[in-house]
Amino acid sequence: MTWFRNAHILHKNGEFGKSDLLIRNGRIDKIGKYPGKGDSLDCSGLFITPGLIDAHCHIAIVEDGVGKIGWQENEATEPVTPHLRAIDAIYPDDMALADALAAGITSGMITPGSANLICGTTAVLKFHGKIADEMVVLSPAGMKMALGENPFRCYGERDKLPSTRMGNAALIRETLFSAVNYLKKKNHKKKDKDFDPDFKMECLIPVIEGRLPVRMHAHRSDDIVTAVRIAKEFNLRLSIEHCTEGHKIADFLAENKISCIIGPNISSREKLELRNRSFATPYHLFQAGVKFAFMTDHPIIPIGLLPLCASLAVKAGLPKDAAYRALTVNSAEICGVSNRIGRLEPGLDADFVIWDREPLEFDSLVLSTYINGECVFERKST
Repeated sequence: MTWFRNAHILHKNGEFGKSDLLIRNGRIDKIGKYPGKGDSLDCSGLFITPGLIDAHCHIAIVEDGVGKIGWQENEATEPVTPHLRAIDAIYPDDMALADALAAGITSGMITPGSANLICGTTAVLKFHGKIADEMVVLSPAGMKMALGENPFRCYGERDKLPSTRMGNAALIRETLFSAVNYLKKKNHKKKDKDFDPDFKMECLIPVIEGRLPVRMHAHRSDDIVTAVRIAKEFNLRLSIEHCTEGHKIADFLAENKISCIIGPNISSREKLELRNRSFATPYHLFQAGVKFAFMTDHPIIPIGLLPLCASLAVKAGLPKDAAYRALTVNSAEICGVSNRIGRLEPGLDADFVIWDREPLEFDSLVLSTYINGECVFERKST
């Protein structure tokens, strides 16, 4: 049991207030006043936030510093692979995980890549541990799907479906239609002696039943609208991943109650669908009332730059409290793990970070990072 006293503590509304934090048995026990007894650490002048969450990245499945052999995110051999699982490619010794902890990022959603239309399931992991299963907060955390250039470029070059945006949507619809019919047949299997289980279809049942959200890669506004159209047709739960042109259709996203994960915004416009990338996208989504979080899409942006993504959005007009919510509570809610992480509240996991100043300041430093109440990073004095 340890008190962290006299700190500026980030509340779920995205604002800081001075208080004391009690950690007991790996969980947050209390936010209140230090009683004057018990182990304590004086944090006067320091700032404490929940561990930041990267809501979409490929850390530990695209391994840093090893080259192509470490690129394990894309099984680009057929366009429909719902049976893939990100957790099966996690390497807990990826050196980038240490970079994340040093930047105050304690967890994130790890996704398959976007070469395929239906890519496989995502997982939310804490960024410290020896075995992937012990790092898991939630797996599966979504079914990754993709629209836009990546799938039709990958397969169109081989003269295979899809080779256009129409092909993208058609094959996703066809697969979901097959899953719906498969489930109907399965529900009548006692009457059907010829029922033959299909592993891929089994993996899509939680999706069409609404128990597992679709995490749809979509940059351009037309692809975003197509994703929403398909979600309505099949009653899917949906979040938009990347949402590069979300500012163009912010009111549409708000009207349809679609959550978005924004980024990567510190990157070149290396393909056509990124030409309208803007640091102001989060501001426009905020103005429209859209819930959003930030991503690095690591290794597209090194994961340690996640706070900088939020800082640049603030520079472009986003209120600072909204940026803090996007890095913490919003990210946890969109990723489906707000019962464990994302806020400093009693009963939640003791994943938190001590900073020397406000985290969104350019020269802020992480002094120490905790996961489950254990210090997993401590800055050495220079």
